[in-house]
Amino acid sequence: MPIDIKDNGPVRWITLNRPEALNALDPQSMLDLRRALIAFNDDDTALVAILTGAGPRAFCAGADLKNTAVPDTPSPRVTTRPSTPA
Repeated sequence: MPIDIKDNGPVRWITLNRPEALNALDPQSMLDLRRALIAFNDDDTALVAILTGAGPRAFCAGADLKNTAVPDTPSPRVTTRPSTPA
């Protein structure tokens, strides 16, 4: 599981656990992190959440672009009107 959760009294430790990918967030990690934060919010006994990353090299490198799906639909095009003389 890419997210580890441990409680120590009122403190909840949420650890991103993908050190081989510098804890980058792939779609499953994003979903698991969201669920962990919702569960923390809904738990009246957990007063503090500490978000940390596994491994010695990085807390989180951001989105894991290697494992993020490319959308099936093309990006919307931005159109502008030609400027009219004043």
